[in-house]
Amino acid sequence: MQMIRCANGHYFDADKFSSCPICNPQKADELIPAYCGDEPYIFISYAHSDTTRVMQFINELKDTHRFWYDEGIPSGSEWVSTIAERIKNCSVFLLFVSQASIESKNVRNEISYATNYVEKILAVHLEQVTLPAELDFMLGRFQYVKLSEIGYEPGIKKIRESLPQSTQITDAPDKVPEETDGSETDENKESFSDCYDIKGVQSRGHTGEVLFVRQRRTGAGYIAKHRIFGDKNIAIIRAAARNELRNLLRLQGKPYTPEIVDFFENEKESYVVISRIHGYALEKILKDYASMITLECAVSLIYETALVLHDMHRMELVYCDLKPSNIMLDQYGRINLIDFDNTSSIHDKNSIPMATKKYAAPEQLSMDYAVPDIRFDVYSLGVLLKELLAYNKPPVFVPGLNPKNSDPRLLAYINEIQRKMTHPQPGNRYGSMGEVVAVLSLLINWNPEESLRELALTAIPRDISLEDEVQNATPVPDTDTDSGPAFIPSPVNLPLVSAPLASAPLADYATTEFLTFSTDYHL
Repeated sequence: MQMIRCANGHYFDADKFSSCPICNPQKADELIPAYCGDEPYIFISYAHSDTTRVMQFINELKDTHRFWYDEGIPSGSEWVSTIAERIKNCSVFLLFVSQASIESKNVRNEISYATNYVEKILAVHLEQVTLPAELDFMLGRFQYVKLSEIGYEPGIKKIRESLPQSTQITDAPDKVPEETDGSETDENKESFSDCYDIKGVQSRGHTGEVLFVRQRRTGAGYIAKHRIFGDKNIAIIRAAARNELRNLLRLQGKPYTPEIVDFFENEKESYVVISRIHGYALEKILKDYASMITLECAVSLIYETALVLHDMHRMELVYCDLKPSNIMLDQYGRINLIDFDNTSSIHDKNSIPMATKKYAAPEQLSMDYAVPDIRFDVYSLGVLLKELLAYNKPPVFVPGLNPKNSDPRLLAYINEIQRKMTHPQPGNRYGSMGEVVAVLSLLINWNPEESLRELALTAIPRDISLEDEVQNATPVPDTDTDSGPAFIPSPVNLPLVSAPLASAPLADYATTEFLTFSTDYHL
C-alpha cells in the first residue's frame, strides 16, 4: 500500500488508484462486484455521495471478505424488498457514517431495519459528525471505528479485527477433525506458526496456555488456546481440546460466545484460535471495582447470566464450570462465557462433569453421578449470587426495585432465591434456568442491560487494543487446588458435530412456560 496526498489534500492508495478517487470519482463500470451467494457476508450501508471513499475500503476487503452493497441488485428487481432481504440475512451490517449518510433517508431506514434483525453492527465514521439523538440511541450499543481519530491504516486494521471469521473468503473449519493418533501428517498443511504470530501470554494452566496472537494474512488480533500433549493424559487433554471445539461450533452465532477462527493439531499440541472479547472477566471486575457491585448490579449480573445459560440448556448443553473467571463483561455491558472444554451434553453418559470445587454442585463432585444436569448450572449461579450479595449492604429501601418489595423483607426474598438455587438436593432446586429468570424478574423494575452498561463504562476501556491487552496481562501458573481437570470427556469414539450450527434466537425462549415477559439479548 502506498498512501499519497493529492494537490487538494486528499489521501489515497496509489497502488489501487492512478489518481485521487475523490477528485476524480470512480466510474460505474469500475465498481467492485457484490457477493450474491449463500455464505455469510457483510452488508455495506452508505450514502451514494460517499461512493468513492467507500470504494477505497471495499478495495481493501475484496480479496479477504464477502460483502454486498446495492451494486448487487439485479436489473428489474424490487429495490426495497431486495435491500430488506440482504440486510436480514447478513452476518454484519457495516455502516459508513458521514454527514451525507445520516441525512440520507435510505441509510436511516437501513439502520432502523438492521437494529431489529442484525446481531453485529459496525459503524465506520468517515468524518467527524454529530449523530442525531435517534441514531445515537439506535447505534449506541454497537461497536464503532472513528477514522478521524485513529487514521486510515489503523482504521483498516481495526475493521478487519472486528469482522467475523465467517465472512472471510477462506472460512473457518466447519467440523471437528476426525480422531487420529497423531501419526498421519500432511506436508502441505499450514501450521499454527505459519499463520499466526504470538504477541503475548494471557494466562497459563496445568495443560497449556492462552495466547494473544495476530493473524499474518489479515493482521487481525485473536486469542489462541494452546494445549500441550505431555507424556501423561494425552488422550484426556486432546479430548478436552476437541470437546471445546465441538461446543464452540455448536454455539457459533450466539452473542455470548467467542467465534471460532482456526484449529490446529499435531501429535504434540493443539491450538484453538477464537475471537477476542473486548472486556474483562468478572473475577477482575469484582477485584478492582467491588464498590460498584450494588444490589441492582448484582441481580442484573445474575439475571443476564441466567438468560445465557437458559439458552444453552435449550440446546441441551450444560456449561458445568460457571465461575467469575469464566464470565466476561464486554465494553458494552454484555455477558460472555469462555472456556467451553467443560461443557457437556445432557445426553452424554460417557463423561465425568467435574468443575471448580467452590462453585460445583455436591453431586457434580461425585464420580457416581454420570449424566450432566442443568441443575449443576443452577447451583453454580446460586453460589455466584451469594458471592455478589456479599459486596454490598443494601438499605431497607432500595431505589429501582418494585415498591411492593421495597421493605425489610426484600433481602430475605433474594436470599431465599439464593438458598433454593444452592440446595444440596437437586430435586429441591429450581428445575430450570427459566424458573430462575422468572423469579428474578419479579424483583426487577429497571433495565438490567443498562445497569451492566453503566458498570462497563467505568470498568472497561473502550476498544482496547491487542497490544494493550498484552501489556496489561500478568500470566501466572494456575495454582487453584480446588480445580480438577474439570470436564473429562470419554477419549474413545468422540462424536462429531452433526446438528446445524445455527439455532433459534435467544428471544424465542421468552415464550416458554416459565416466562411471561418479552426479552432480547442483543449482540
